[in-house]
Amino acid sequence: MNPSRWWILGLVAVAAIAFSAGRMRGQTEASVDPLRNLTATKFEWLELTSAQAAEIDRLHPAYEQAIAHTSEQQNRARCRLVHSLTAEEWDGALALEAVEAMCGSHKDNELATLAYLEQVRRILTPEQRTRLMERVGECLCTECANDEGACCAITRAEHQGH
Repeated sequence: MNPSRWWILGLVAVAAIAFSAGRMRGQTEASVDPLRNLTATKFEWLELTSAQAAEIDRLHPAYEQAIAHTSEQQNRARCRLVHSLTAEEWDGALALEAVEAMCGSHKDNELATLAYLEQVRRILTPEQRTRLMERVGECLCTECANDEGACCAITRAEHQGH
């Protein structure tokens, strides 16, 4: 195998590991991810009215279905990647196709969450929106690396005009 194939294999393997460690990993009940668990019962800390809770609960099934669909697509692509990496013959095009499909599914998942957050925001009061978005921001920053190169450190600097 020539060195460039080893490099590509290494890149694909690193990508697969990175995607595997993504946000869709299992969580305990104690760790509520506001980007994934957006049912009204998870919003008790926002002090929703009964009308707000009913509206969020009405929206939730479509969101759950979208997330389940994109997660299934991502899992299928991950399986294709595993099969291409463990095949007798190297097929870099097949591995790359699987990684691209994984990326596309991950993007679709994030876009579904973003659309859902937009719908939920419309239901909330300005104060509730602020609290929700602050918690979502904390969640996203927790998932970023904790060093100076973290996306949140970069984002904070941009917003502060640095």
